[in-house]
Amino acid sequence: MTNSELYINQLDYENIEYRTHASNPKDEKFYKHGNISRAGCGLCSGSMVVSFLTGKQLGIETFRDLAYISRSNADVGTDMQIYSRALAEKFNLKTTSTDRIDDMIKCLTSGGAAIINVGGDHDDHIGIFSDVGHYIFAKGYDKNHNELEILDPSYRKDKFSIPGRKEYVRVSNFTLYASPEAVALDTQNRDPAFYLFYAS
Repeated sequence: MTNSELYINQLDYENIEYRTHASNPKDEKFYKHGNISRAGCGLCSGSMVVSFLTGKQLGIETFRDLAYISRSNADVGTDMQIYSRALAEKFNLKTTSTDRIDDMIKCLTSGGAAIINVGGDHDDHIGIFSDVGHYIFAKGYDKNHNELEILDPSYRKDKFSIPGRKEYVRVSNFTLYASPEAVALDTQNRDPAFYLFYAS
């Protein structure tokens, strides 16, 4: 399956409801008026995992509804510790999590996929993939070039042209290529940093 067939961009789904921060139903932005564009990076990454590992291409509502059923929408966004297990159970996948980027590379080189939990801006670090916490999808590793192949659910044309990002990310069409060192830097404040998935 090509990247263009796999790719899901959350910014295309402003008109589809996704209510997160369900523990605070008075939250206007994320609960009352929540949508996939605003907080659906985890859903879109999950959709890409399933498409990549199973060949199934399902509507984004399927992944939104799974977040509701699993109650992984209690806080702002998607709780991937809960959601990754729900994805694995529903789609007959195996999953684990880790903070070790070597474990993720091993997963990718053995045919698996990963959701990377990047941490955004913090201290003196400029978020490479986002200025806030964000999930991105990884599908491969090129040993010869030491690059991870990444699809970002919130990609837009100007996103990786700013200082602090453009030095670390190579863009080809909408596909991103970055070194493991750059990804490790961007996940240093996240635990777990990587959610790994394998076909059963």
